[in-house]
Amino acid sequence: MTLKPLVIREIKNFLKNPAFIASIIILVMFYASLGSIMRSGIESAVKETLSISIGIVKEEDTELVNRLISMLSQYTNGSIGIYQSLEEAVDKTGVAIVIPRGFTENVTQSGGIILLKGGVKIDNLSPITGQARISMLQGIASIISDMLPAATGILYNISIPPSRPVMVESYVRIYDKTLTANEFNSFMTMFSIIPVVIGIIVGINATYAAQATAIEKVEKAFEMLLAQPIPRRSVVIAKIIGSVTASVIMGAAYMIALLLMLVSAIPAGTALGNQSSINLIESVISIGGSGNILVSILVIILGLIYSGAIGVIIGAVVADERIAGALSTPIILLFMGVGFATIYMGMPLNMATSILSGLTITSIPLVLINASLSGQYIYAWISISIAITVSILLMVIAILVFNRDIVILGLRISLRKRE
Repeated sequence: MTLKPLVIREIKNFLKNPAFIASIIILVMFYASLGSIMRSGIESAVKETLSISIGIVKEEDTELVNRLISMLSQYTNGSIGIYQSLEEAVDKTGVAIVIPRGFTENVTQSGGIILLKGGVKIDNLSPITGQARISMLQGIASIISDMLPAATGILYNISIPPSRPVMVESYVRIYDKTLTANEFNSFMTMFSIIPVVIGIIVGINATYAAQATAIEKVEKAFEMLLAQPIPRRSVVIAKIIGSVTASVIMGAAYMIALLLMLVSAIPAGTALGNQSSINLIESVISIGGSGNILVSILVIILGLIYSGAIGVIIGAVVADERIAGALSTPIILLFMGVGFATIYMGMPLNMATSILSGLTITSIPLVLINASLSGQYIYAWISISIAITVSILLMVIAILVFNRDIVILGLRISLRKRE
């Protein structure tokens, strides 16, 4: 037999596999709907950002400052408000900037960087909203930089270099926590990838459990195991614990390898130079809360039990490991998709996000952090309660499947009509 018929035979085997076709349909439908959710999240964040006004605090009252504010008001279609303090401006508008004392003297007599102060306020863990508002501050600074040559030329008959650098030293307020812009970016980078990482671990764990169960059926070791005088629920629990243990070992090995890679990549003699990075990590941990981090680890273990039960159910009903693999792959991508959607949608605290987080588990750590920052712990308890309930329900379903003949015969779906 030549190579071509062998290749055609393998392709036909995949195309005739109902599990393979079903996984494709599920993925297409899920990610199409996921794209709509992500688009709506981005659009709502953009609309919210465009609709807010900008607070201006004048620490000095000069002709140059007043002229710049007038030009900014025209540029932003009147979306400028004057306030007495930065805190008041941030509370009222969400985006505020301070023109500090000595601004006019710095512009007209110095050639260095012009430094302003600014602040933004966000009400949920949304990277898009936070970044959009920080970008608004940088945009205002850029506009001021472009306006300065014309304004100083008219008022003082002096010329300054075009595009004079104007920087904004800004902070971000999340509920009652205040972070610098760099701390906020590090905070959101760290906690935005958590749902994706959990989705990958949980999905891989489901694959481990499904294929391990299916392989035993193919190798005829499964029937011998079930023939032993032990309760079948013990077999289910053992398989779930086994897959969880394998996933934990694999995840720990991955984290250790990643840490070793980062440590070995740092040049010798730069340990002191990295002290600021260590302090930043410590501040991020303090913001997230050590209690929340511990609960998040427990949630990951719960997610592994959750996905392990799904994998055992899949492995019990399929005929072989190929079908188990075909059905497990969409599970990984589904959990990852929910994690990516969380990055774009943010995590506003409400009943819908709490229920969704409980059903998918991947975004529960974000609910925990958001709840601790806002003090609305009821939503975190709702998510965790739903996750525990669903995990127990899946384990019960797995035990019920193991107590039926389908665990031996497998669920066989034939596309051919019976003669």
